[in-house]
Amino acid sequence: MTDRTVQRGPGRRVVLGTLAAAAVGGPIAIARTWASAGTVTPQAAQLMWSPNPATDGLNAFEGIEVDRAGLHPGRKYIYVEGDHYRFDIYKDDRDSTGGGDRQRTESKGMVTGGKYLSMHDGETWSITYEMYIPSTLHGTNHFTHIFQLKTPATNGGPWITLSPSRSGSTEILRAQADSTSGNPAIATTNLAPLREKWITVEWTFTFGAKGTARFVCRGGTGSAAPVVVDGTKSGLNIPDQGDRVRPKWGIYRSVESAASDIIDTHLFIRNYKAYKGSGALPTPPPTTGVPTRTPPATATPTTGRPTTGGPTGSTTWQPNHAYKVGDVVTYNGRQYRCLQAHTSAVGWEPPNAPALWQAL
Repeated sequence: MTDRTVQRGPGRRVVLGTLAAAAVGGPIAIARTWASAGTVTPQAAQLMWSPNPATDGLNAFEGIEVDRAGLHPGRKYIYVEGDHYRFDIYKDDRDSTGGGDRQRTESKGMVTGGKYLSMHDGETWSITYEMYIPSTLHGTNHFTHIFQLKTPATNGGPWITLSPSRSGSTEILRAQADSTSGNPAIATTNLAPLREKWITVEWTFTFGAKGTARFVCRGGTGSAAPVVVDGTKSGLNIPDQGDRVRPKWGIYRSVESAASDIIDTHLFIRNYKAYKGSGALPTPPPTTGVPTRTPPATATPTTGRPTTGGPTGSTTWQPNHAYKVGDVVTYNGRQYRCLQAHTSAVGWEPPNAPALWQAL
């Protein structure tokens, strides 16, 4: 899965700290739930991707981009650790692009059932996940991206980024439209309160040359976690360019920032989900666990979920139930087989969650 062959030019990057200077004083914060914003259509969005680190591993992604210059072949960069994916990066890493001015540890794309998921112009998708930012992952005055949207065939973009940045001496987290005129911020908030704990990231995109992006960050997990920032921006350039739009996660940063900010660090991500459609999303249950990072982390197991296994034979589907692979349920008179172990929730009914259920 390691990708050492993809070539890209250094591209245009913006010094995020300068652009963010005015924004941090008044972050966009709307105290409302992410599922209730805008006009909610009667039909729930379809759950298309919900990888299980234990069973899917790195096959959840199209590929990974690490040590593409081949400088450190023995190092581990992206791997499963407990209930989450771990992304490691080191101060002496260098990518094969940019003439030695950057480093990269990223996964790319979403795979389910052995097939790539494609996002196209005119479609609305939501991508959610939980993230753990350690104190060693600093905001920088040159680019550091921990999420990107790009177009694979053209290497277009990045259309959207999420970046630990700086506004003067203050570290911030900035969601930005990088390829729209003026590089407008979608949302900006202080980084310090989000460190050393699990937080929730919720993106919603409508793709196209005049697209829309919404970024919500919660200071914890589950629907009761407080909304730290909630911003929406329209008229954004997020095109598929005749191909598709693809997400990337990890750490991609310039090494031209202050040396004190380019140190060995990492990022944890878990509970990835991708939904297609503009309907309301299910209410996520809270999860817990603070990983220990040195020595390598072992996260506390997720709690607050049922501990019983799924039914052994066909039974009526129900929410808040732990199903295992192979379980068969009946919903509205039709049978479905479970494809991924999960805990069911309202909005994840079998017809609405093809990533979890196969119709029989």
